[in-house]
Amino acid sequence: MEELIEDVKDQIKFLEFDLGGPSDNQSREGIISLVLCPISGKSMADPVMAADGYTYERSAIEGYLKKTKSDGDLFSPVTGKLMTHRRLAPNKVVQAVASQYA
Repeated sequence: MEELIEDVKDQIKFLEFDLGGPSDNQSREGIISLVLCPISGKSMADPVMAADGYTYERSAIEGYLKKTKSDGDLFSPVTGKLMTHRRLAPNKVVQAVASQYA
């Protein structure tokens, strides 16, 4: 879990770092896209990380999980790969970014 949090932090640093490449507006758009739920496409108020390493709005991923059988295989809504569990962990990093940029 800590490794995934560090990955998110690195992504944020990368998006905020400017080597004369993207404009401030483009950097802002990149950061905003980081806080959009891949299921709903909306800004996340209660972001949680799932077993696939992706962050989702809690209500969106919980809805997805309810649609799948509790005793069957669970596949990532983003990658389609098998997820090893159904636990969700709050993503405080994305929540902090979302509160600043969304």
